Amino acid sequence: MSPASRRHERCIEPIEALGYNYIPEYAAWLPGELFFRKGPPGPWTHHLHVMEPSNPRWETLLVFRDYLRAHPEAARAYADIKRALAASSREDIAAYRNGKTRFVEETTAKARAWRADPSGR
Repeated sequence: MSPASRRHERCIEPIEALGYNYIPEYAAWLPGELFFRKGPPGPWTHHLHVMEPSNPRWETLLVFRDYLRAHPEAARAYADIKRALAASSREDIAAYRNGKTRFVEETTAKARAWRADPSGR
């Protein structure tokens, strides 16, 4: 087991103590990440991804997050998409993820351009 895997494993119990459920089945979709959910089954109220900062998705997720924080209209649109998908896909995580892929990819591209030039010039 790699040092990163051991660090990940040590995270599970403390996060579960906070009321999150570890979902090991998602490891196939999220290599190098731990995935947790919290709240009543369907709909879940919280999703938590745990990863090393060296994970290739780390920077992508941060630029996406920062863009949503700076652009409330994009954050509202993303929330609307996620709510609609959560209602329609139920426990079909593939349908949920696929349903938001286009928005996430397009918004991430905008976020990268915004990060390169926040003034929009």
